[in-house]
Amino acid sequence: MFVVLCGKHLYSPRLKSWAVFIATAFFNFVIITFSQEEEKKDFEILAHRAYVQILPETQELRCRDTVTIRLLNNNIESLNFGLVPFFKITNLILNGDDADFEQGRDGVIIEDVPTDTVADVVFEYEGKMSFHTEFSRLDEERAVLREEEILPHAPRNLQFFRFSIEVPSDWDAVAPGVLVKRDSLPNSNLFVWEYDEPVPMIGWILAGKFVKDSKKEGSTPISTYLFSEDSSHSKRIMSLADSVLLFYNSKFTPFRFHNLNIIEVENWVAGKSVLAISIPSIIMIKKQAFETEDVFNTYPLILAHEVAHQWWPATVFI
Repeated sequence: MFVVLCGKHLYSPRLKSWAVFIATAFFNFVIITFSQEEEKKDFEILAHRAYVQILPETQELRCRDTVTIRLLNNNIESLNFGLVPFFKITNLILNGDDADFEQGRDGVIIEDVPTDTVADVVFEYEGKMSFHTEFSRLDEERAVLREEEILPHAPRNLQFFRFSIEVPSDWDAVAPGVLVKRDSLPNSNLFVWEYDEPVPMIGWILAGKFVKDSKKEGSTPISTYLFSEDSSHSKRIMSLADSVLLFYNSKFTPFRFHNLNIIEVENWVAGKSVLAISIPSIIMIKKQAFETEDVFNTYPLILAHEVAHQWWPATVFI
């Protein structure tokens, strides 16, 4: 949560003093909470290798996630994962064998414990997402899916992740990392995104009908995924992002990600006080930033701030 919350901002100057106070209090709270969680960890997640099929017409998600874990407690008696209750697990495999498990509202308890320090747990599950939260929604035009609300979760020390995302044929799909494969299937598109270095979190996957534009020259490849009515802003956004990246490269350290994707999202995402969110290799900007008359909340002003979060704390974090 720390990385996500640090990427959210309302840019009104009159809220500055309150923002500093809240941020300081929250930072201190997170440090204490983080330390407590570190002491309790029986195991940690090292990697996700997830397939996610998005079916907007029926609002269904069908998923298969191979989760690599590392045991930290030799006396552990079960593996406890969080999984939102609207999903139903159809199969669960531990190191190649069917595993005994119980699924309840609080998550999944796997009674079998691997003898190896590192193990793979394969979750197969599906559900109809006929509701929405403050962070996730699936409708006929787009999907905004937060990792904690679609993946099995537990304490993590992420070293690798891969998302294979199958969507309708007129949709794009974006996740943190690098696009390593794209296939056109008979009635759908498949996008495979992966990243193979440590990150504090994944964040979101985003899919839907966008106008995509790309810029490969410069220090870092940059792409925009905008709603059709706002797509005329793409060239300005990429030019500004490129100049900001060059500046931060000289002031901080070289940009650690292979590309930067800037994606427009609806105004409901993460509540009214949030205009943008920065997650590894992705910046999500709300439609409001393209429409507002408040000069402090337009995308040219907020973009430089959000790009900075690609370093702080997407690279430097607790």
